[in-house]
Amino acid sequence: MAWYIKQAGCDLRGETRVNFLVIDDHPLIRSSINTLLTDHFLRAACFESASAEDGMRYLSTHQIGVVLLDLTLPGMGGFEALRCIRQYHPDTFVLILSASNDLYEMQRCIDAGAAGFVNKGETGPVIISAINTILKGEKYIPLILQGQGTEIAKKLKLAEKITQRQRDVLRLLQHGKSNSDIASSLGLTESTVKVYCRDLYKLMGVNNRHQAMQEALRIGLLD
Repeated sequence: MAWYIKQAGCDLRGETRVNFLVIDDHPLIRSSINTLLTDHFLRAACFESASAEDGMRYLSTHQIGVVLLDLTLPGMGGFEALRCIRQYHPDTFVLILSASNDLYEMQRCIDAGAAGFVNKGETGPVIISAINTILKGEKYIPLILQGQGTEIAKKLKLAEKITQRQRDVLRLLQHGKSNSDIASSLGLTESTVKVYCRDLYKLMGVNNRHQAMQEALRIGLLD
């Protein structure tokens, strides 16, 4: 895809206009991103939505090249919106623009089809660099995630292997329940609960309940 970009005092001219859609519930952030994009991409058209639902409606009636998507939104969350956009508008690039620095959240977004992830605290040139990268059909992976993405992806894959019953045990562990309490709540024997815990610790690479809770929260098994 070609585009117009103004950078360092020179214009790099292409032939294709880029339509951007910024989905963020903060008007000031939407306005700032709009200004950044129209200052750098000379033929850019930048549209704004305050919610994922409004953004999805806009996507259904307009041809959008790049969506800049916040994760924390009222109503439909950003991650759910990402999955919907990838399902119904597969030719649209999605750049996550979030205040989060959580590596697991970043990796989940990349795995779900985001073309890139940029922290809101980054400078304008970083955002422009990310957009240039994804317009070339490449992924924009944050430096903080580079070198760790493979290991994190493995742990997220691990989360998919954990059964619903094991998740039930984790949830009760999170609430401080004893093995006896868990057995009573789930209709299991205490020895079976111990087996579940042992298998969970082995799968997660931890040695005790506290470590299991921390890891479960990190990889999204618990809220």
